[in-house]
Amino acid sequence: VLWHGTNAIPGAADALRALRDANKRVRFVTNNASKHRSAYVDKLRKHGIDASLEEVYSSASSAAKVVKHTLRRSHAFVLGMEGVVRELEDVGVKVSGGHEYKPPATMEEAHHQELDLTVDAVVAGVDHNLNYMKIMHASFLLHAKGSDISFVATNLDAHGPTSNGRFAPGGGVSVMSVQTASGRKPDVVAGKPSQMILDLIMDEEPRIDRSRALMIGDRLDTDIAFANAGGIRSLLVLSGCTSVATLEQKQSEGEAEAHMIPVYYADSIAVLAASESA
Repeated sequence: VLWHGTNAIPGAADALRALRDANKRVRFVTNNASKHRSAYVDKLRKHGIDASLEEVYSSASSAAKVVKHTLRRSHAFVLGMEGVVRELEDVGVKVSGGHEYKPPATMEEAHHQELDLTVDAVVAGVDHNLNYMKIMHASFLLHAKGSDISFVATNLDAHGPTSNGRFAPGGGVSVMSVQTASGRKPDVVAGKPSQMILDLIMDEEPRIDRSRALMIGDRLDTDIAFANAGGIRSLLVLSGCTSVATLEQKQSEGEAEAHMIPVYYADSIAVLAASESA
């Protein structure tokens, strides 16, 4: 929506500036759990977009709030990166595993490793260092503690776009690996299209009127499905990973794909700068 890798979408900063000039409240919602929200604030500002930490909602920060405040868990084993680790630590949850996980030296050691039974949550998200040992450790914990441990997914994204147009494995790969190994589905999915982030926004900002809100996104299965499930209007931008051909295909499939059909679509978010100045 706003950038491809390190490259800003032309006109994105002007569009956001126009929305703020028109006294619109802007919130940034991302399924990417690899970075802390502060990193997104820095990136937004680098691209000329004004933003504060309170305006950014990620699947990592939402998962952390769920672990701490909804599930009331205090120690998480993480399959994930610095982003979700720091978000958990920010709310006072102890973290094991994560990007600093040290695997057992041998498979025999792994099979007989002592489990820390103070762990009461397994949190899974995108993990560039995902490996067999991490998956096995998470599975051992889920089997050992049963209903006394929660399984939380940051999101179920199968893949995400790279700056050169390829698609890299997403957080759903970690989640499904643990699900397959343990035979247990996540108790909670924090990211889009789950309504967890929207519920958090509405709880924290009750003055927001859903009937006057607009979700802008570039993915049908996450962004647009998220908006439709939450009863807010949606704008699909074609500057990301969805083409006109893909949209028309979904439209032709009728009711089965209706939850992924946007109210509006445009080439990019830059259209909002033009509409505000018109």
